[in-house]
Amino acid sequence: MKTKIIIFGNFPLSIMLKITFIGAGSLIFGRNVLTDILTFPIFRNNTIICLEDVDPKRLDLMYDYIQKYKECYPQDTQGITLEKTTNQKKAVEDAKYIINAVQIGGLDAFKLDIEIPFKYGVSQCIGDTLGPGGVFRFLRSIPFFKSLLMDVKDVGYNPRKNEMKPLILNYTNPMAMNTWYCNVISPDSTIGLCHGVQGTAALLRSLISSETSIKLSPRDFSYMCAGINHMAWFLEARYKDPADINGTWIDGYPVLNEIIKNNSESILIEKLRFDMMKATGYFMTESSGHLSEYLPYYRKRVDLLEEYKGSDKGHRSLKHSEDYFMQFKNQGTMEKDFKRRMNEKRFQFKEKPSGEYASRIINALETGEPFRFN
Repeated sequence: MKTKIIIFGNFPLSIMLKITFIGAGSLIFGRNVLTDILTFPIFRNNTIICLEDVDPKRLDLMYDYIQKYKECYPQDTQGITLEKTTNQKKAVEDAKYIINAVQIGGLDAFKLDIEIPFKYGVSQCIGDTLGPGGVFRFLRSIPFFKSLLMDVKDVGYNPRKNEMKPLILNYTNPMAMNTWYCNVISPDSTIGLCHGVQGTAALLRSLISSETSIKLSPRDFSYMCAGINHMAWFLEARYKDPADINGTWIDGYPVLNEIIKNNSESILIEKLRFDMMKATGYFMTESSGHLSEYLPYYRKRVDLLEEYKGSDKGHRSLKHSEDYFMQFKNQGTMEKDFKRRMNEKRFQFKEKPSGEYASRIINALETGEPFRFN
């Protein structure tokens, strides 16, 4: 592919930028991330978006959706070339950014991750991070990641030079293991992404807003979070009253501690996470369902599961194999939703990106616009 270079400030920009999505058949997640990309003006001109998936039917659904989105807004998307393929190497060829969201083995393998350990007394609510479920999900993902890294090395953007090499943005769990493996095989090749930090930040902002009766927008809430994926800790949580002309930042932890002290109803939604906050002094990112697997004390007896559950269904229920059953139950519903939406006369244009980081990271790297994430 012939590539022209222009200079934007001090940052070189490729006129023909290629962004590839591996596992584009992840319909809801894929739709969010891909339409996020289209919210940034820089990606609406001379950009190739390549969709790849091993399932041609789901790939076609995503391709048709984004194609119709483009047709609804030709003036905003006329500079975008949309491609699709079931060939991973072809998808990776000349790609500067590769977004990955595959699930190797699908629900059939996921079922074994849950059922076999349970025969030996290991109960898992989700089973995608550590323990038997996380370990075996990682092991069966290794061949895929190895092949992806080899393809990137062979045919990815600027393949024979060390500078400006392609970047993999990985959303596949177990995040820590997968990202660690990729960066051992190919140093600085991969960033692991999740939405646990953003989701928990929104939860804490909502709790503080409710307890203080101050309506807080995202710009009125600030935090510092550190740790590993699915187990990071909010070391700081601060807020400011939008009515305060001085814009004074206030420590939010006294408010959260007051929730615990008063045994507020807010605790009920995340009993286990608040119990951990009592023990450590900090609130953590991941759902009670995940956390119960990291600290199996909470899962060793039926009465403990009943005591700490935050709802009767979903991850907060702490039920064994709840995530698998949710995915199994919802099989086919996303496809039906996509087909229904394709019958809509016009899609709504997305003005701002969602909370997912991928599009913002790519925009920052291409324009030099600062973006901090964790």
